[in-house]
Amino acid sequence: SQASLGGGSGVRVLLEAGCGVGNTLFPLLRAMPALTVYALDLSATAVGIVRSHPLAEAGRVVAAVGDLTEGSLPPELSGCAADVATLMFVLSAIAPSKFGA
Repeated sequence: SQASLGGGSGVRVLLEAGCGVGNTLFPLLRAMPALTVYALDLSATAVGIVRSHPLAEAGRVVAAVGDLTEGSLPPELSGCAADVATLMFVLSAIAPSKFGA
């Protein structure tokens, strides 16, 4: 149900950092008809696959290529005001040399 994500807080916007080809975001979109997703990945190929999905083409996904370690979101995601974020396997993939103090 819509209330099941975020503990009943009425989540409407998800930021998925490290979205890959959408294996997390597309099932959530199917389960939550009012959900909008901002998606970010380092791989242009993966972002292209996300963008070509019918749910993305319907305007429910804004996907962009970007690097979380750069300190800012890409321009396509600059208006993102997410209720919740997912970072599946992302933090473990960041090199320790990129960790901030």
